[in-house]
Amino acid sequence: MGDAPSQVHSVALVGPGGRTQPVKIQIIAEGLKLLKANGEPLELFPFSRILKWLPSSNRTPNPGDASSLDVSLQTSRGKQDLRMRAESPAAMKGILKEIDDTVR
Repeated sequence: MGDAPSQVHSVALVGPGGRTQPVKIQIIAEGLKLLKANGEPLELFPFSRILKWLPSSNRTPNPGDASSLDVSLQTSRGKQDLRMRAESPAAMKGILKEIDDTVR
């Protein structure tokens, strides 16, 4: 884990009906930080609660497009999936790589 400040990524949360909400995410040593579009903190998902992260297109049930990623979280209500759409497939791959690099 490096000490360099992590990049803030503009993404959209994608709801089950396809509705989107623009947000920002930042990958920090503690986990995945979810921010409002204006940068205000919304929630921090610690890596200890993140079960997996993968391109949405790899999902067998309900695959997403090439610029989307899914993050599976363990919550008090059980497993919850967050789908996020990045600005491009390359941006999505960069986010996944940053998560991988931070966790290692």
